[in-house]
Amino acid sequence: MLQYHLQILERAFQAVQLRREFRPFDNLVVALPHKDVETVRDKIRQFVRELDMLGEGAGRRDDVFQLNIQFFSLTGGRAREVMK
Repeated sequence: MLQYHLQILERAFQAVQLRREFRPFDNLVVALPHKDVETVRDKIRQFVRELDMLGEGAGRRDDVFQLNIQFFSLTGGRAREVMK
């Protein structure tokens, strides 16, 4: 799974070089109390499920997209652990 994520990040790096209308990249840096982290994770999971259901209800599908959402601590916090 790690290799898959690394490959997708490489594709995202390539996509950021496309014309703006073809790459709706967005980001947010937010300071939160640690107690709200699980709430954010739940909202991300809910959004992904809703988007997946939207695709299932679609008629003819003529394109395939990759959605990446990263949510991690920039300051270390309680969650800083590097995989080896």
